[in-house]
Amino acid sequence: MRYIRKRELTATVIALVVIILGVVIFSKHLKDYPLPQKQIATSTPTLAIKLTSFSHSYRRGKYTFDGAITVPTVCYIASAKSALVPSTTPTLIRLTVTVPTDTGRCLQLPATTTFSIAQHSDKNATVRVYLNGKLATSTAL
Repeated sequence: MRYIRKRELTATVIALVVIILGVVIFSKHLKDYPLPQKQIATSTPTLAIKLTSFSHSYRRGKYTFDGAITVPTVCYIASAKSALVPSTTPTLIRLTVTVPTDTGRCLQLPATTTFSIAQHSDKNATVRVYLNGKLATSTAL
């Protein structure tokens, strides 16, 4: 019985030594080569950021603005601010939607991001929507 245990122990030790030596010997041949520069994406492709939908509702002295924007990747996040433009008749609401450029790593597929904001005003107010500083004229309000 002792002879069988010694054989099993000897076989196990030999197998472990062979595995460890194999890993040590062959790991020296696997070097971390740098990737060629042509395979590394240096910048994200320039895709248009578009206002794809816009809606507003008025209830009890408050407008609610909702919209959707097509962006180059899911990492772009839209933020909206609204303000009353002083000394305008009828009242003018300036809705500024900004989508800052994302510099991180992200899946390069177009996506849609949404925004929603509320603004107190009278019922006859007009709205101007600006997307990244430019007047958004493609969507009829």
